[in-house]
Amino acid sequence: MPTLVRFSRRALWAVLLRSLITEYAQQNMGSTMGILLFGSMLALVYNVILFLTIKTLTGVTMNVMGNVKIIFLLLMSRLTLGELSGAHATGPPCRCRAPPACKAFG
Repeated sequence: MPTLVRFSRRALWAVLLRSLITEYAQQNMGSTMGILLFGSMLALVYNVILFLTIKTLTGVTMNVMGNVKIIFLLLMSRLTLGELSGAHATGPPCRCRAPPACKAFG
């Protein structure tokens, strides 16, 4: 697909979304302001916590916390969505010409 066609589709989509968002904001001014203020407060709190965390912890601690976060997210997705079950958790069976130790896992 040519670049100009993709750009024109995105521009049309942006104009359509802008008009819909503007119409919604004019009809529901209170909820729109609440969403904007709540989102801004969350961003501010997140930035302050991140700044204080980086200021007080070492790089190794941040790395370990990142790994713990990934493990936590995987466990939560397993519990809530049922992901990583069966063969997806262990990977595909071993189909190589390897020693018997490898074939024991397949």
